[in-house]
Amino acid sequence: MPPVLLGADKLKHIAAFATLAGLVRLGWPGLSRWLGAAVLMAHGGLIEIVQASPVLQREMSLADLAADAIGIALGFAAIWLLHRVRRA
Repeated sequence: MPPVLLGADKLKHIAAFATLAGLVRLGWPGLSRWLGAAVLMAHGGLIEIVQASPVLQREMSLADLAADAIGIALGFAAIWLLHRVRRA
């Protein structure tokens, strides 16, 4: 099946990685955003590499990795906004 830009699969990737990113920011507030994003992107990349295995009969997708990156950015932004609102 060809990748869909913002199909349900991509929205699930965005939601999952936004949640992970939010938990990273809340769980390790002193961790550099760049390091947190790099670890999460590495996790997403590893998932895609594993999916490329013929045993799983799935396909690797750079569009999924892009959706993961969008989710990470949205998760970090949501926590930043939460902290900003709480300080106001």
